[in-house]
Amino acid sequence: MDSAYAVLQRRRSRREERVLWIDQLCIDQNNVIERASQVRLMSKLYKAADRVVAWLGHSDSAHELQSFFAELQYKQEGLGLSGEQLKDATGGGEGPQWKAPCEFLQNDWFTRIWIIQEAAFSRELHLLYGDVCLDWDLVGEGIAVLWQWDMLKSMPALDGSYFSSPRTRVFTGFRNADTMLEFRGDVDYGRILSVLTALENRVGFRCSDQRDKIYALTNIFDDSRITPDYGIPTSTLFTQTMRNILRRVYSLDVMSWAGTTR
Repeated sequence: MDSAYAVLQRRRSRREERVLWIDQLCIDQNNVIERASQVRLMSKLYKAADRVVAWLGHSDSAHELQSFFAELQYKQEGLGLSGEQLKDATGGGEGPQWKAPCEFLQNDWFTRIWIIQEAAFSRELHLLYGDVCLDWDLVGEGIAVLWQWDMLKSMPALDGSYFSSPRTRVFTGFRNADTMLEFRGDVDYGRILSVLTALENRVGFRCSDQRDKIYALTNIFDDSRITPDYGIPTSTLFTQTMRNILRRVYSLDVMSWAGTTR
């Protein structure tokens, strides 16, 4: 509830009334029937909202991150610099400004599977990060620039100069942000994903209830046979889902997932 309180403090207005929908408050997380009924409505809520706001927590480097992303966008689109030139123009990985994107990409928000729908279906998504409100489109453009090999290999997190063991978390943040942007593109262009494709792309995201590894994507893939039901065991859901996939792809390659934690 601390995060909900923080968002309410920042989104309140003295000039106008605002209608806010907060899943922590509006869905009884202890009521499995209510949770299941709400899952199918999530995409409609995000699509209907004027603006979706995600709270990423406090940060001392949020302003530096905003400036860094704006600088990347200007130098690539405005000046037409290549990845190698951008690397040199931004200090080649040297300097405190590189600490901000490394910290940002290690934020837990990028690992939560439920935020995929926020990023995919929202007409307008803003990230409240410290005292800064980041537009998701700006973040996406910054991620796209950093994803270039010349920029990626220059990030200081890879040599541990700012963090003790950042490699996995930074790359997870990169990959998951890129996945969310791809899902958003699929939704914008009206592409319908198979269960297999959707599940393959969600590798790297976490959830407290393992059934949500599937239920959190039910509005993205095309299999109406999978209906959220928190009354069935996780093993039963996984088995049923795998059977549905095997009936469609006629390949046992997906069995390589068996026994993994993905």
